[in-house]
Amino acid sequence: MTGSKLTTWEFFRDFIVDNIHVIPPWMYWAAALTFVGGSVLFWTIVGKTKGVVYAARLFSLLYIVLLFSTTVIFRETHLEPECKFQPFWHYRDIRQGINVEVLLPDVVLNVLVFIPVGLALCLSFNKHRWLIPLIGFCISVAIELLQYYFLKGCTDVDDVIHNTLGCLLGCGIYWAMAALCRKCAPKSAK
Repeated sequence: MTGSKLTTWEFFRDFIVDNIHVIPPWMYWAAALTFVGGSVLFWTIVGKTKGVVYAARLFSLLYIVLLFSTTVIFRETHLEPECKFQPFWHYRDIRQGINVEVLLPDVVLNVLVFIPVGLALCLSFNKHRWLIPLIGFCISVAIELLQYYFLKGCTDVDDVIHNTLGCLLGCGIYWAMAALCRKCAPKSAK
């Protein structure tokens, strides 16, 4: 039994591989072709600058479709709904040493999966910055409500908190990169 316990990294690997295989391969191909074709079309029709914005919006949409596919559509159905409405229960259990090898990667992955959402939304809707974390929050709540309604996975307040944190981190990365680009731009123009 000792040899069967997974390390944190093995759990991450298995979790990612399991979730990648949940979605049919044709969806990945369709998303990739739609993104590449749409990006080329946008750049050709509206120019490079606006084309990047439209491509980011297309990426946002495709990523969210794949996210919903992984978390709701192609997920295994349960017999009855599972709910955890107590906020921060992950941290309590991790601190007490309960199921750490499952809960810690779950927290990290719920944050990581929403970083691209924050990045893509910032690229898409930069003028309305204050709306971006709210949109990320709403996407996460929609996923959790659909999981409850369709008996897919566990509806969890912590997931909403972690997803929203990931969206905020994505926004922070975008804003830091944008500030760095603005700071470097005048130097390269001289």
